[in-house]
Amino acid sequence: MSVADLHNKTTSAGMADVTTFAAEFAEDASSLTDRVSVIIPAFHVEKAWGPCRWMPRVDASGDPVLPSEGDSCVVVLAETEDPGTPDIWVVAWWTE
Repeated sequence: MSVADLHNKTTSAGMADVTTFAAEFAEDASSLTDRVSVIIPAFHVEKAWGPCRWMPRVDASGDPVLPSEGDSCVVVLAETEDPGTPDIWVVAWWTE
């Protein structure tokens, strides 16, 4: 199933307004500009979706913190110029 299929499934199921999902990182990020894959259990507990953009974070001393595999996150399906093919954005995440 592609991201477009995922979007179409939620839209056809009457879930057009439901575009925010709990997820977890499927892999470690190696840099602040790395795109990463996520697992969205609402659709499949093992399938990785991505690559996804994510918001950088810093710790109390100002050093960057990178997400790791298994870290929890919230993702949003964002519309693109290509109808039916959304981008997946990680809008919040935290380390376990």
